[in-house]
Amino acid sequence: MPDASLSVVGSGLPRRGVLTAGALALLAGCSRTGAGPETRTTPSGPTSSATTAAEVDPDAPTRAQVAALLTRRADGLRRGDAAASSAVYAAAVREAVAAVDARAAALGLAEVDLTLLDVRPVDASAAGAASGNTSGAAGDGERTPVPTHEAAVATAVRITGEGRAAGGTQRVGLVRSAGGDAEGGGDWVLVPAVEPGVPQPWELGDVEARRVDTGVVVRVAVGAEDGGTAEATDRADQLSANVAEDLPDATARVRRHWGTDWPDGTAVVVCSTPVAAGRLAGVDAERALALDALAVGLDGTLPGGGPAGVRVVVQPSGFGALSRLGQQVTLTHELVHVAARAGTTASLPVWLVEGYADHVARLDRGLDPRRLAVALLDAVAAGRSPEVPDETAYASTDPAELQIAYASGWTLVTSAARAVGTPAVTAFYRDLARPTGPAPDPADLPDRVDAAARRHLGASFAEVRDRWVAEVRGGLADWT
Repeated sequence: MPDASLSVVGSGLPRRGVLTAGALALLAGCSRTGAGPETRTTPSGPTSSATTAAEVDPDAPTRAQVAALLTRRADGLRRGDAAASSAVYAAAVREAVAAVDARAAALGLAEVDLTLLDVRPVDASAAGAASGNTSGAAGDGERTPVPTHEAAVATAVRITGEGRAAGGTQRVGLVRSAGGDAEGGGDWVLVPAVEPGVPQPWELGDVEARRVDTGVVVRVAVGAEDGGTAEATDRADQLSANVAEDLPDATARVRRHWGTDWPDGTAVVVCSTPVAAGRLAGVDAERALALDALAVGLDGTLPGGGPAGVRVVVQPSGFGALSRLGQQVTLTHELVHVAARAGTTASLPVWLVEGYADHVARLDRGLDPRRLAVALLDAVAAGRSPEVPDETAYASTDPAELQIAYASGWTLVTSAARAVGTPAVTAFYRDLARPTGPAPDPADLPDRVDAAARRHLGASFAEVRDRWVAEVRGGLADWT
């Protein structure tokens, strides 16, 4: 019997995000109220000729000095040696950094790379006001030193069980050490940046991993000082167990329809509080409360040239409110994004990105399509014309409009699949996502969609759209 909670599966959040300290940027996701379109974000950094702090300030750290600190830190994290990874930090913060690094070590990091992008001086007055400390020295008792310079760092981190490193950027602060307490790193040491950005899971609280053949589920228990409770941790434990149980089947479903050319293991992070989930996604607390789950990651390549991985973040209050079937559908939806993102090289229409994920996630589950598309069908019954949703529709702040947009995308994709089969729709998606030859101009997307429709859907896109419009106006009467 269809579950009413599934009527919300398939709305989503924008793929907009800041590639900062946790290596994660928002790609796509599911929510109860929805949000907006997929966008692309890539890391930015200086070219080899860029002006760095040392070139305008002889007292600034050199690129070689900062890179050496980052290399030592990455090596320590990779080995699970918290004492070594924290040794490059100022004495005043080293113990706290080591405690966080110990959580990462317990979780198990299979790969850690930290590549320097840029070094810039920090506005001393702004930094001091933000930290409540006006001293920039690294040996000032227990006070956290204020950074005099800041480094942008490209990160690539892979959790054991994760098939591909998740990439992004972070920011770290730098100060001179009063006692030269960074071996091999000169007189410069790291300190927390004024605005470090999006955290890694283990930076938010205690972590626990459940590993299965198709990935790893990481439970993050936020401490009481950040709003965590024992009850919230228990709920996150149960959701983690559910996800670990469902991940193999969800992965198999996506592989069956999309293919197997995506990472063997997916990391799914289950937070104990909505705010923590929002921080991992780089969104504010209000937006976080609208989430059920979302796929996050760098849209681009890692510094070494390899493709970046994608993680799934679960928001406990939203995901926990779904039935078990609703959770399974939501997880599958997000894994479609993970799989498709692994090789997408061109711009895509948002209706296809979200509609295809919904189609695969809901396929062959015995759900009533009219209940899933009720927002769209009611709008059409009231006199509204069915329209292919564009980015503006997915960017609406009106929950009702977002439900219509996502229902439109799902029914459009499913209409095409009913006519020619899901494999043909998958081929249509892949054709658009991975075009041959040079990267196409985004302005040419309508022409590309039409050409791909003729190749794979057996009709022009206008004909595909018109058939969908007729089915929606008919109330999806013959859909089962």
